[in-house]
Amino acid sequence: MKPKKLYERLRSGALANVSFKYFVKLLEAFEFKLDRCRGDHFIYIHWDCPDDMNVQPVDGDAKPYQIKQFLAGVKSYNLCMQD
Repeated sequence: MKPKKLYERLRSGALANVSFKYFVKLLEAFEFKLDRCRGDHFIYIHWDCPDDMNVQPVDGDAKPYQIKQFLAGVKSYNLCMQD
């Protein structure tokens, strides 16, 4: 799934059953960079966002509460998706 299509789906409220792989691609489309990884904890950073994005897969899917945190960060820091 393309990041733009996934972002629109998430903004509409469909947060369940999101592939972790596609969620990571969405993070990267918003210019989050992988800073470090410990076990199954992936820490992403963004230079315009003071908070780190800590994400973990559960059975291959992203956690809905972490998706909500991402969406809130995008909105509060006016982050834009890069093409």
